[in-house]
Amino acid sequence: MLAVVVITIVGAPAAYAENGRDFSARYDITNVSPVGANQVSVTLSLRLQNHSGADIADAEVSLQDSVLAFKTLGVFPTHVSLANHSVANVSGTFLVPAPYVTQWRTGARPRVIVRFMSAQGRWSRRPVELLFMPGVGR
Repeated sequence: MLAVVVITIVGAPAAYAENGRDFSARYDITNVSPVGANQVSVTLSLRLQNHSGADIADAEVSLQDSVLAFKTLGVFPTHVSLANHSVANVSGTFLVPAPYVTQWRTGARPRVIVRFMSAQGRWSRRPVELLFMPGVGR
């Protein structure tokens, strides 16, 4: 029994994330414009921070649907390179269901994912822990 535990610990991959997260961001929603009856165009601005324990290069940041698990609403236009503990400002305009904006401003959060190539050469997708902060994108 003890041998199994030791092997499991030694064989486990290194976990670098601090406080259980690899990325966090403060976000703001601006330029909200109706597009048809059920959708709005919004600018989502992030102040994105890397907590992963490693530098990342050419990462893709995407906005995911808040209800449908793997539906991408759009990709931020600029890829991001972030040293560990560094911060980058990222902004993009997205077409989203109208109720999402109200929800995002009153406690619910957008779902944002960072997709990057790990040091081991594998694609990684990590969620971003978000905090609403009006004015962050200005």
